[in-house]
Amino acid sequence: MPKIINTQIFTVNAAGATFTVNDTDTFSEYVIGGAAALVANNSVIFGGTPLLNMNVRIRYEATCTNAGGTVTILGTVLNNVQMGQPCFADCNYNGTSWDVQVYADASSTGWIVSTDFSPGSVNTAAIANNAVTHAKYQTIADQTFLGNVSGGTTNPSALTVAQMQTALGVNSGYATVYYASITIPTASVLTLNATPLTIVAAPGAGLAIQVVSATASMTYNTTAYATSGVLNILSLGSVISQASLTANGFLFGTVTRNVSFEITKSATITDTQIGVNTPLIVQVGTGNPTAGDSDITVTVLYRILPI
Repeated sequence: MPKIINTQIFTVNAAGATFTVNDTDTFSEYVIGGAAALVANNSVIFGGTPLLNMNVRIRYEATCTNAGGTVTILGTVLNNVQMGQPCFADCNYNGTSWDVQVYADASSTGWIVSTDFSPGSVNTAAIANNAVTHAKYQTIADQTFLGNVSGGTTNPSALTVAQMQTALGVNSGYATVYYASITIPTASVLTLNATPLTIVAAPGAGLAIQVVSATASMTYNTTAYATSGVLNILSLGSVISQASLTANGFLFGTVTRNVSFEITKSATITDTQIGVNTPLIVQVGTGNPTAGDSDITVTVLYRILPI
């Protein structure tokens, strides 16, 4: 049959209060209730002489905030989260002092914090597979990764792209290869000598762009380009290109094409080929093309070099 629990109720007081649990009490449970912004302490103390393994059960139903005061249960101070939500205190006398275990009511939120766990208190086997979804990870900034570049063992943190490049050993000199692409409409192809287009912006003082490889593609429309069809990728102001396509090799084509540029080699000791802090451009050599009505796309892989 149901059991009737004999209960003692204490009500918190903003100005402070002391509640006494006696060794002569006949209560099965004690309840702390009420709501207050505590400016002074509210304490549950024991009156009399506790016996070994004596147990006191306290149900905390108050809603309190710390305005300079706290709630103490048989020597244990509730933290600010515990003070503001339902919880239970299971108190056992060990012969010297009270062992007080405070645990959450099922309706509590924000209760468990990292300081509640000692290292290794929850082992891997205790965590179910797929227990945490990606959506529940801590958010990180755009273009960052999780990792460790501290040089020692530590918790992962958000790393920038530059830090990830350092960690992977691809952040300097010839190691890093970048990608750029530009789609050039027909109208711009027809003025591509007089008005070259930038595919990679100038990299900054003391730096230069070196083309590693490049491709061009064209979805043929109805009319081929004619005259001045040599397509070049070059540093602005340089005498010769870094990569080139002959007219018949690409622009003069009459079908849809995807082709690779040929990397140009410097021919004479006076050639200027790789410019310092200059943009990389796409240009048609020796005059603008005539006719033609197909858009083209140029894609380049390149490195940034210190010069």
